[in-house]
Order: sequence, then C-alpha cells, then structure tokens
Amino acid sequence: RKNGYLYMEKRKHTVDERLSKEKESKGKLKLANSIAGKLEKIPTVLFIGVSVNLAMMNSDKNDDIDFFVITSANTAWITRLLLIAYLKALGRHRKRGDKNVKDRICLNMIIDERSLRIPKNMQNLYTAHEIAQLKALIQKNNVYKKFITSNKWVNKFLPNALEELRIQAEDLKKTQASRFGVFLLSFPILEKLVQFVQQILIKRNITRETIKNNFIALHPKDYNSIILDHYSKKLYKYGL
Repeated sequence: RKNGYLYMEKRKHTVDERLSKEKESKGKLKLANSIAGKLEKIPTVLFIGVSVNLAMMNSDKNDDIDFFVITSANTAWITRLLLIAYLKALGRHRKRGDKNVKDRICLNMIIDERSLRIPKNMQNLYTAHEIAQLKALIQKNNVYKKFITSNKWVNKFLPNALEELRIQAEDLKKTQASRFGVFLLSFPILEKLVQFVQQILIKRNITRETIKNNFIALHPKDYNSIILDHYSKKLYKYGL
C-alpha cells in the first residue's frame, strides 16, 4: 500500500505512474470542460462527454482528448462539420496524421438522439466499459439520462455501472436546445449533402471506422478486438 493505493508485489512504481497521470488528467479535464462549453453553442449538440484515457483520469502529458457527442435527430453529419470548423478555429482539432496531438480534440464517436442504443455487434465488455467510464460535461434535453436508459445491456457486463451513471446524470446541469437553431440545421437535404461529402473524404483512408446515417465511430485502430482478445487469453490462462 502506498498513498492509499494498493499494488502487487514488485509493482510499487504503478502508484507513482497513476498519481502522475491523475495530476495531468485534472488539467486536461479542465481544458475539456472549457472547450465543451464553447461547442455547446452549436444548437444541435445535445451532449458532450470525455471518453477513453481522460475519462479514467489516466492521460499522459502528450495525449489528446476524446469527445463522445450526441446530436439532435438527423444532424450527426452537419454537427460533425460544425464541430470540426469550431475546433479548427480554436486550434484544437485533431486530424488524421497529426504527430503532435497534445490537448487536441478527437471526435471519437458521434451519434444522434435516434440511435442512443449502441448497435448489437458492439455490445460487449469493451464497449460497456467505455460507456461506464464516460465523464459527462454538458447535456441538453436530458439526453444523457435517455442514453443510459437505452443501454441497459451494460448491466450484463458491469452490474453496478448504470446506477453510477444515473447519479452522474442527475448532477449534470440541464438545459434545453434551441428549437429554432435545431430547425435551421435539420433539413434532410442539407444533412445528406454534408454526409455525402464527408464520407468521400473519410473513405479515402478508412480502416476500422463505422459510418452510418446517424452513427459515426472513428476508431482507426481496433482496440476493441485487441483488448477483448487479450482478456480472453487471460481468462484461459487462469482457468476462468
């Protein structure tokens, strides 16, 4: 035991690593909150949360910041375009191929409010853990609570996770999206045109991305399969 943390024999160094990353993560989380507060001005942005390393307070100094975004119905692609434009104006957008990604924003996943339930093929321990670790920053129309309710399958893998998320959702500031702003940005023809152009650009370098009308998951490296495969091997090794 060290500084209130437990560690395995000969792994005392992991406590120092955790404390160092936690300190770094606090600064990044403050920055993420500030940026999310600016992006909230986009009418169709209903929710922003941080995911991956920062969500677990496990970020290195040079890490980027991953955002999980929920948009108004039929506006996932137009919202993505506006988010990228705003982030570029702030000098915070992480684009493919960037070598220096420190404190840049990666739009990890964007879904619209019609697709709150994660697709069946992604309902596994890895995704359940990603959902459970989300740190909510902003929400409108109580959409985060709806997202939690729509993904009760998480309980199969992490029985206590959703209750913790419900508590987080209740504590989160609740605001309403501008109906007029959403109306201006939700014309089907506009969404289809913006989607068409962006998909052409994405498909030039597509790897493991999932791109649909209302679901955009940009994961160039398949950590899902890598981690679940490693986990399965550990279970086998220990006879579990």
